[in-house]
Amino acid sequence: MLQRFILQAARVALLVLLFGGLCPRPAFSTEVLPEVNILSGNSKAFTEASRLMLEGHWKRAASVWSELLKEHPSNRNYLYLYGHCLLEIPGRRAEAVPPLLKAIQGGFATAYNPMNPLEERPPIEALGDAVRARQLEGEYHEAVILADRLLAMVGALHRLYSQATHIKESCLFALEAMARPSTARLTNLAELNTPLDDYAPVVSVDGGELFFTSHRKANLNTGDLTIEEAVVYHSKLNSDGWGPAVELRLGLDEGDRASVSISSDGNTLVTYASANEGGGLYENKRMPTGWSPPEAIGAPIDSKYWETHMTETFDGQERYFVSDRPDGEGGRDLYRVVLLPNGKWSMPATLGPHINTTGEEESPVLSADGRMLYFASNGHPGFGGFDLYRCERLLDGSWGTVLNMGAPLNTPEDETSISLDASGRQGFVASSTSGHGGLDLFAVEFIEEAVGDRAVFRGTIESTGSHFGQFVVEARAPGFSRTYMPHGAEAAFVMTLPACRAYQIILHEGNYQRQIVALDVPCNAGIAACGKVLEFSSFGPAPATVRTEISASKYAVEPAGNRLKRQFAETEAQHIVAILAEGAHVLVQLTGSSAGGTDVDEALARRRAENGREAIREALDATGVDWIEKVDFSLDWQRQGASGHALNIVLTRID
Repeated sequence: MLQRFILQAARVALLVLLFGGLCPRPAFSTEVLPEVNILSGNSKAFTEASRLMLEGHWKRAASVWSELLKEHPSNRNYLYLYGHCLLEIPGRRAEAVPPLLKAIQGGFATAYNPMNPLEERPPIEALGDAVRARQLEGEYHEAVILADRLLAMVGALHRLYSQATHIKESCLFALEAMARPSTARLTNLAELNTPLDDYAPVVSVDGGELFFTSHRKANLNTGDLTIEEAVVYHSKLNSDGWGPAVELRLGLDEGDRASVSISSDGNTLVTYASANEGGGLYENKRMPTGWSPPEAIGAPIDSKYWETHMTETFDGQERYFVSDRPDGEGGRDLYRVVLLPNGKWSMPATLGPHINTTGEEESPVLSADGRMLYFASNGHPGFGGFDLYRCERLLDGSWGTVLNMGAPLNTPEDETSISLDASGRQGFVASSTSGHGGLDLFAVEFIEEAVGDRAVFRGTIESTGSHFGQFVVEARAPGFSRTYMPHGAEAAFVMTLPACRAYQIILHEGNYQRQIVALDVPCNAGIAACGKVLEFSSFGPAPATVRTEISASKYAVEPAGNRLKRQFAETEAQHIVAILAEGAHVLVQLTGSSAGGTDVDEALARRRAENGREAIREALDATGVDWIEKVDFSLDWQRQGASGHALNIVLTRID
């Protein structure tokens, strides 16, 4: 997705350069040019190179300009166009500096004609490219000097004026920031990177899985990547490091796919998929046999505009996403939606001008506790290109000051995304600096920097011998409830829980509560404090009591009994038989409500319970199991609130 933006932005920049674009259009030259044979070598090469630039084929265009410069080494326009191509090629930006510096030694064309192969003077944009090249090489002092020269030559309304001003501010910021580097340590993931682009890292909360996007299937011979070559890959951490990258089959095979985010339980993968000149966000659910077909995120995030990235809070109550819809600050901006009490998402709201800029904001990521927002931007002061930023959530829920994450994490090259585990101390970034080529994946570790107070537990579910529903793990505490979906052959799951709380951990299978385990999470159990993922191993194969709930609140006595008979006949009765065979009790809770707590209401509740008990007995008798007659149907009635009733039927096998 970011690759699509970079390619489109480069084409737009070239069109602006050649044909006026967003700034007041300079008058084209009206001079009568000498008659030129359009098929002559130089003219034909000039036309071919110009066409390649318009199509974004920078490497091939650079080769043509290089050949032209062999015959015309002092043509400053050719030097400029050659340097411009090199500036757009990852890994060759350093080569752009010499031709661009030569191109700006002298005056500039006052009426630049981009279609004139005899033009020897470059446009003023050559000086803008030289400023940018110096910045991207980390030569910040020289970039400031060239920026001052450019600012003195163009008016405040010229497009290059704001560009030069921004670069100058960024260079002055970078010079100061380099004197106080951050505590980040970067390591190139050589085992996963390729000579082509590897980017968009997404790490699971426990740090054990890594999803990323790669162009490794691209044609290495042409050197020109195409959008359709982006594929999502997956790697698992083992005792020897990261395992092999495995391509994920996620559906929507046409167009590129890019990894975006993973839910806190590791079971929902959000990806970006291109479609013609646009694209959108999709969700894939983890299934026992792989990943489900993709489903569009849908409104209000999806729109007729361009949405490229999305993340959500740990509790699923907020989503932050990227869009280029017109009510932002310009380009792509960050937006927020919240989950309303009716289960629908609110209308999107921009994060405002202190986060969004007239440039581009991308790749929002939230810390595990939701208190820190990370994102990429090329609009805030930085080291050059896209940098990584963060801001902290204030007590009133708003976002505080945007802070550049500093060197060595940020460089003059593009840092396009970051993904952190639950500790906030370890994660991954994508950068185009000092890697294998193009964008590479880097592991990052922040020394003595930690965010979040959440404990991360990893567990599995042992086989119960009865499989009649999807396993779901639920964590409950006062004011807190979250479910986690086990996956894989081991029924593995990951829970991320706020520390300093006591929980009930409930194992559901279908509509039955298999086990309930008390879990006390001390304050020092947070991954930021203890630095490790904890093991949860309290789910065993033999629960003492299995619970389920039946609602009879909307039925009179006889209809309720008929309803219960139908419900427990066949499927539910077989489930209960399987559980009783394991030696567990089965607690069936019948819930009802009434207008008040009178004796009449209590009598009605008791009649419903007795009717339900007989319905269950008949359904079990119909199964034909010989020991069903020995089931004890003890009954316990209790009031549930001022106007509700809970009626518990305990089923126990008696051998």
